[in-house]
Amino acid sequence: MSYFENPMVKAAAVLALGPIIAAGIASYAFYEIRASADVITVTGSARESVTSDHAKWTIDVSARTGLFDQVTGYTAVARGVEDVKKKLSDEGFTDITVNAPNAMEQWGQNGITGYTVSQSVVVQSDDVAKVSERANRIDSLQGTGYMVRTGYVEYTYTKLDEMRVKLLSSAIKDANARANAITAESQRATGALKSASGGVVQVLPRNGVDISDYGSYDTQSIEKDVMVTVRAVFSID
Repeated sequence: MSYFENPMVKAAAVLALGPIIAAGIASYAFYEIRASADVITVTGSARESVTSDHAKWTIDVSARTGLFDQVTGYTAVARGVEDVKKKLSDEGFTDITVNAPNAMEQWGQNGITGYTVSQSVVVQSDDVAKVSERANRIDSLQGTGYMVRTGYVEYTYTKLDEMRVKLLSSAIKDANARANAITAESQRATGALKSASGGVVQVLPRNGVDISDYGSYDTQSIEKDVMVTVRAVFSID
């Protein structure tokens, strides 16, 4: 009996070929499943420039005191807040709010030397240009016994929800165009949209590129770009 006629050898050969045949069948089935439901997944994006339509300006009023005269500091700051509010009201600002005062310890080599009492005034307005210009003229708000400083100005766009809907539509069109370019190379055609999921909104400085996986919202720039992405799945004909 030859080596290859030996029953044990035949059995071993069948066992060895079994996984290969099974893998081939599984591979064929996987291909068939994919072929019977051909799809293409692409990412589309859309971006549009906007101008901030709301501004929030925070002004800090403060006064330094000694170790035992905090009352004097609170009194000076309260007077400063009223002076600032009046000046801004006289200039036509109407949405003015005041936060609660607080005192921060000042330290020296031998311990606490005094306190800085402060209180913030918040101005909000849809006249973005007016707030921006006024925030650059802080000196005229100064007074005797207290110091006035600009904290920060936040510029926002209030129609972001409407803009997002518009951009999602444009992003899907962009995804479709990309899918068409890909399928055309293989002599196929892009079919119907099967599903789409929108990404986070990115509000960037004009021409900015610093995006985040969790979304971003620039509040320092008046001129902004709003961008959205969408992940779209199309059938392939």
